[in-house]
Amino acid sequence: MLGVRYLWIDALCIVQNDREDWVHEASLIGTVYSRALFTISADASKDTSTGILLERSSRHNTSVALPWPLDEPEDGLGPMSLHVIPDFKNFKEELATSPLAQRGWTFQERALSARIVHFGSELCYWECKEACIGENEEIGKYSIQDELFHLKDMFLSFDSKIEIPTSKLHDKWAWVMSQFSSRHLTKGSDFFPALEGVASLFANKNKLGNYLCGLWEDEFLRHLLWLSDHSPSGSTRNRSTAYRAPSWSWAAIEGPVHNPAIKIPLQISRGCTIITEELGYDGLLSHEVLKIRQVRVETEGSTNLGPVIEAIIQATGIFHSIKVGLQFGKGVFGLELVDRRVVGIVIWDTDLVPDRSVPYWVCPVMQRKDSENGQVLFECLVIRASGVNYSGELTFERVGKGRMTNVWGEHPVLHDFTIV
Repeated sequence: MLGVRYLWIDALCIVQNDREDWVHEASLIGTVYSRALFTISADASKDTSTGILLERSSRHNTSVALPWPLDEPEDGLGPMSLHVIPDFKNFKEELATSPLAQRGWTFQERALSARIVHFGSELCYWECKEACIGENEEIGKYSIQDELFHLKDMFLSFDSKIEIPTSKLHDKWAWVMSQFSSRHLTKGSDFFPALEGVASLFANKNKLGNYLCGLWEDEFLRHLLWLSDHSPSGSTRNRSTAYRAPSWSWAAIEGPVHNPAIKIPLQISRGCTIITEELGYDGLLSHEVLKIRQVRVETEGSTNLGPVIEAIIQATGIFHSIKVGLQFGKGVFGLELVDRRVVGIVIWDTDLVPDRSVPYWVCPVMQRKDSENGQVLFECLVIRASGVNYSGELTFERVGKGRMTNVWGEHPVLHDFTIV
């Protein structure tokens, strides 16, 4: 009927248990979905054995007639009858709760597809650049759109010359981080391939520089200031058991993360809301403190977007000994000096309770514009010594993201060090 000759199914078109073929084909998945005529999405199916066409409930055939007092309405249309039918989930509600929406791989599959037929738990839905509509809706009455729809609207434009501000790209990447990290991957090693297609959309804008393990070269220090999100109930935050990313990358965490430092804040004044182009949703940052000498990343495959083999940061900056103090909230701990004076807080990267017998340091990355009780605040990385040594430099790994006052003085000693 549609005249389509080819159907692409990943389980059939990628050689199973062949690492070399998988890495090669995974880098092409973005092209497959973005150039497909349409994508078939089994949203309500838990796995490949469930199928697409699920049995529908009796609600679909339910219709209750209501009494209508006018046998001969004055409009001349003749007798009328009114019926009440069940209310079904709209497009946004269906996709928010579907099993498919919880899987990491399907994030980019939907983001890159220009047209999708969704087979939901109750209805089928059509999604394209013009509409998100259920089979029970009239043409022209479109369902509520979600943020993934707006991501497509930004990148899958018919006019490729549309200019996107760099700040908006960073802001949208912050959204990608929070959404993708909240999904689940059966194999943790699939992290970068499952995000590669979306990352290529951002890379092709040629505004963000090199892609560095889920961070971007442009505004790199801001990208380092990601933090684990301890608020979602039922979620966990752990470091991947097998190496897939350096400790300074959010990709090293299995669990939800976010990064207010690369989000655009809203300025609300009387009568209007202004979207600025400044970055820093939870407070603007004034200047850089940490100097990056080199970021070295080695990846598999022909692009720099694929699985990470090894990555390090070589930097020059301040690091100051600190103690992790009392817990203030879920994943939130005080930062103390030797005299037990609290000088800041840290959001721990994982759900593990910090081992207080281990020495920790803070490494200030950027200074904030705001202050606390007249004291300047800094966004910092909390680090500990690593068992690996590079070029004789002190080598650390990240354990959390902190915010604290200046305890190192006006003329601190700078050190060369490596973060793995």
